[in-house]
Amino acid sequence: MKRALIALAVAGIVAAGAAPAPAPAATKLDRKIAALQRQVTNLSKQVKSLKTQLTATRNCSGPTSKLPDVCGLGILGIQVGLCDTAITADAFQNSWETVNQHEGSSVFPSRQSVDDASICSALRVARQQTLVPPTVAPFQGLLNSLLSGSVASAPRFLLVPPPLGWTGT
Repeated sequence: MKRALIALAVAGIVAAGAAPAPAPAATKLDRKIAALQRQVTNLSKQVKSLKTQLTATRNCSGPTSKLPDVCGLGILGIQVGLCDTAITADAFQNSWETVNQHEGSSVFPSRQSVDDASICSALRVARQQTLVPPTVAPFQGLLNSLLSGSVASAPRFLLVPPPLGWTGT
């Protein structure tokens, strides 16, 4: 009986050694690597999407632009800024001319022409380059032109009324 027990023990040890070892559980490092690989895959998709958007944005002036409203709004914003600069320069110079006339001397330098390259005309804004004293009419004209929708390049969403509770300040 002792021999049978020893034989059984030896057989058990041999069987345990010959059996394939169980696969080790995923280590903490393996899990981190898998998570990083998923992040790289997601970030690669985002980069591809952003590159596509950048290409579309660079081609704003092209006839096949994918972002016509954004491009139109950007161009309109530049035009409005340039026209606003010109009518502001007119208002300053007209104010200075008023002061010079009142003082009877040249306190401020003489008037200098500011060329807006007809941008204000395209926006249907009448400049007042020699109106003394100045008025706010050109500024109101610019606002009216934008808010009435008479500017052809104004995007549709520019004419949406302001949200409730907006005070304009």
